[in-house]
Amino acid sequence: MYWTSPKRGHVPNTNRGLQKRWTANSSRELSDRTGWPEHMVTKVLFLLKDRGFIGWHSRKFGGKKKRHMWMNWNVIRSAWKNN
Repeated sequence: MYWTSPKRGHVPNTNRGLQKRWTANSSRELSDRTGWPEHMVTKVLFLLKDRGFIGWHSRKFGGKKKRHMWMNWNVIRSAWKNN
């Protein structure tokens, strides 16, 4: 959520198929920023995606292929209300 906040996340470019505020980070970059092992970051990202909390498209960013990730706020709100 931190990297997709209005102060930090990139504004959607609908011409490129991105509809929500997003961030582009690899598992390695998130590992460096969080202190978690890279394999754990990857595992958690896939778990969050499988549950619908986040989504992503893999695209080039800065010359390297990275995940362009966003939060699925409606899914998160629904899960919060149900707990």
